[in-house]
Amino acid sequence: MSPEQLQEILTYHRFDVSCLSDLEQYVAQQVAEGFYNHAANLACLKFYSVFPDKSNQQVIAQVMLLAMMRLPSNEFTEVLYLVPAHLLQQQGTPLAVIERFGTLMEGGRFEEFWADMAKTADVVSMVPGFANQMREVCAASMEQVMQSTSRADAQACLGLSNAQCTEFFSKRSWKVEGKQYELSQHCLHLQLLLHRKLRCCNLLGGCLVICIYRDSGNMVKLPRNEHNYPVAPTGPAAISVDKVTTVMNSMFQGIAA
Repeated sequence: MSPEQLQEILTYHRFDVSCLSDLEQYVAQQVAEGFYNHAANLACLKFYSVFPDKSNQQVIAQVMLLAMMRLPSNEFTEVLYLVPAHLLQQQGTPLAVIERFGTLMEGGRFEEFWADMAKTADVVSMVPGFANQMREVCAASMEQVMQSTSRADAQACLGLSNAQCTEFFSKRSWKVEGKQYELSQHCLHLQLLLHRKLRCCNLLGGCLVICIYRDSGNMVKLPRNEHNYPVAPTGPAAISVDKVTTVMNSMFQGIAA
């Protein structure tokens, strides 16, 4: 489908059911050629909402997988809103499996994601390159919240073998070092750390910092970026009691009024 044909459908034929087959073929084209058009896919799902007897669960599954590959954007959530709840509640079906994939990924439960994915190769194979793209999503999320992590944990979160890790680390400029500690900041995606043993918490630069000490094993140092490095606070370090009292008094006066 040409861009002009797609634009005509989206502009003038959104509820012309004769255009549904064109949108379904366009989903297949995205899968085959490795690109993504969110507006076109939403339009396809909206047709299914209006004409449920025309629904094609394989197309829905492919749209869900394509959208998930765009995490952490909210496109996967928007797609879920257009998938009938009763289809997602049918345990063991591709749609239910994919919804669980999304829950695990958005919750930072990467190790569980890879374990589940290994059991559902038939679902993953609906979109070539899905596993590799999700690995990039995992890595990007880790870089946002971690300065370093153990090699074993990085391997588990990325779903890679020990040998595969070396090449992947090099591609993303992750360095393996012999340090015995891990430092992670920010509350964003803190779920990544909840299942590990926390030894101490502290405040650094106005940010929550968690130190996780390990007994052995190489550490993988992630590149510094604006998300995973402490930033000095820009506001005042303290505020006088008088100012706090003034603010509190004005609040209570407003409530009383």
